[in-house]
Parts: sequence; C-alpha cells; structure tokens
Amino acid sequence: MKAVDQPRYAAPMTPLDAHDLEEAWEIVHDALPTGWTIGPPSHHVEARERPWHVLAVDVRQRAKRREIVEATGWDEAEALRDLAGLLKVWNVETVEPSAD
Repeated sequence: MKAVDQPRYAAPMTPLDAHDLEEAWEIVHDALPTGWTIGPPSHHVEARERPWHVLAVDVRQRAKRREIVEATGWDEAEALRDLAGLLKVWNVETVEPSAD
C-alpha cells in the first residue's frame, strides 16, 4: 500500500484509537449548549501546527451572523476535547422569541 504524499510542511496524520475518538465526541456533546450543533472535524494539510479544526455553531435563531466557536488540535480527538473546553466556559446568551 503506497503512502499518500503530503506536502513537506504538513503535520503528520496519526491514526487514532477508536475509543479515544468516541470518548472525545461524548465529551464535546456533553459540553454542547442547547441549540448548538457541531460541524465535522476537518484536517488542514497546509497547517504546520494543530491541523485539525472543528466548529460549534449556534443555530437557535435565523441570524445573518451566527455565533461560532472554533477549536484546533494535533489530532481529531484533541480538537474535539479543545472545543469541549471552550464551550464549557462560553457565555451563551438567552435568545428571546421574536415578536413576529
């Protein structure tokens, strides 16, 4: 099996333990505020440091600008755990129902 060529500057991708990744997802879901969702983690080959990125987005209202929290990590599980840590201290505002 031929290894996938990566740019010289790309951070190496390391295989993850499935249990570690599942545990990271549980941690981030426990920290996720009501009305928020998590985007899929993505690997940025051009990033030299912390190439894994993941976002949480506030989807409680139809706004032109949604509140977004982004986290990074050396692997997918680390990015998810970093996001959980950020969400635990994030000040989530209460959304008032619109008077339409």
